[in-house]
Amino acid sequence: MVSTPEASPTMVSSSSLAVHQQQESSRSPMVYIFINPTSGSNRASEYLTLGLQHMRFRDNTCDVYIFDISDGVSGSKPAFVQLAAHGNTRDASHPIRVLVAGGDGTIMWFLDEAIKHSVDIDSIAIGVIPFGTANDFSRTLGWGAQASRVLLGKRLSNLKDMLAQWLDASIVPYDIWEVEISCTASGSIQQVKKSVKTPLRNEGGEILHHLVKPICNYFSVGVESRIGLGFDKHRTKSQLLNKAVYVIEGTKKITFTHTPRISSLFNCATTTADTGKDHIIFTTDPTKETCCLIGRPVSIVMLNIPSIMGGCDVWSKAKRVGVECGINSHGGSSSGPDILGKLQDPGDGKLELMSYDALVGLSAEQLRIAPFAGNGQRLYQGGGPVVLHFKSLGDSIRTYFQIDGEYFMCKHPDTITIRTWLKRWLSADVEKYDIWKVEVKLQDDDGFIYQLKNGEKAPLTKVEGNATDRTLKTLAKPMCNYFSTGVESRLRLGFDRNRKKHQFAYKLL
Repeated sequence: MVSTPEASPTMVSSSSLAVHQQQESSRSPMVYIFINPTSGSNRASEYLTLGLQHMRFRDNTCDVYIFDISDGVSGSKPAFVQLAAHGNTRDASHPIRVLVAGGDGTIMWFLDEAIKHSVDIDSIAIGVIPFGTANDFSRTLGWGAQASRVLLGKRLSNLKDMLAQWLDASIVPYDIWEVEISCTASGSIQQVKKSVKTPLRNEGGEILHHLVKPICNYFSVGVESRIGLGFDKHRTKSQLLNKAVYVIEGTKKITFTHTPRISSLFNCATTTADTGKDHIIFTTDPTKETCCLIGRPVSIVMLNIPSIMGGCDVWSKAKRVGVECGINSHGGSSSGPDILGKLQDPGDGKLELMSYDALVGLSAEQLRIAPFAGNGQRLYQGGGPVVLHFKSLGDSIRTYFQIDGEYFMCKHPDTITIRTWLKRWLSADVEKYDIWKVEVKLQDDDGFIYQLKNGEKAPLTKVEGNATDRTLKTLAKPMCNYFSTGVESRLRLGFDRNRKKHQFAYKLL
């Protein structure tokens, strides 16, 4: 993946490489940087101001290639042709480190082009320089929420620092999934092109009834995708303005429009076991003695990573099951009550399905703390393929979905199939996690440290000693995530005193 480098370089500019250069490069570290020049309010284009396609760094004889990902015709881009040629000279133990400078959508763009150019995916490790809005892919793999403020630096000092981190980064397994959307003969799939919703067509100009795309991060169906489609129509070049546009679109869709609920769109979702037999993940028919969808969800989200909407780990915070399984259902650990004990890993060959009963609940996840976060319901964790089967929908009903931040609208959909596509090894920063110790000391012997015990405030005491001596004067606790002092802590203490088991009552408190 992408980060920050360190090396001591000399630079050579070359638009074409001789054979002996390719042979020498095959024995040295190699980094490709693909730039989306419009990402980050055009900040990513700063790499292109170097005017160089090839640089060689002295200390580690590292070859760095910098390309504009938008250059050339899709399926025939010189940069990808060169990457494919270099990939044929490498093996999986010494992959080319590919850094994608852009957002989550740019990563999918890179993958699409790599497939079209027959790049040997086993020969590359993919990283990211985060210039997007959410940057969930980057967050998951340890490269942070945004790119460094200074990209190049004096005498390329920042670029050298970043290069060192890219080369030192570890390689981790990462699943890449494939989603296939199929429509009926009278259906179509639309996407926003130049602020206008346009049906997707094949090279012959015929309307597409079939779409296949890779998934790195997540996929969803429902009202949030409709908001995203409206956002794409009014997207600006400013990250700050884009966030305002998203809020406006969300308000419009909640207030003035009606988006069909999941139970109105789907009959059921199924998966295929190793035996070849289909099992029902959920059904929207309450008369079936199988896993019935609980509530009236407005969205279904498929997750591959523990980060969505700019760093929200919605799977770990979800404490409810969204299906009620009968005695004749498959259920079990993949979709029954045991699913609450399941952890998430982007390289375990499993995907996660969740549902949300309201857009407000999904949006509140961005607050990241209870009781506001944790509104999702777990539906399924397991391998693919997972198939969502649509009901027969009328001409006026539209289905909205998104693939890694790319939004679509569909008329007369038939099925959505999600299956394992590739298991890639992606370069990621070596994970470090600090554990801190918080120590609270009292100023005088008359003080107390209180905590709630059975709904009542009680002073903390030692196990041994008389009543006076047993009172704790110093409290030491480990801290993994955060510490705060002030009014919000007083609110939470009151909340704990009146904590209820019902989630809705939670929020009222």
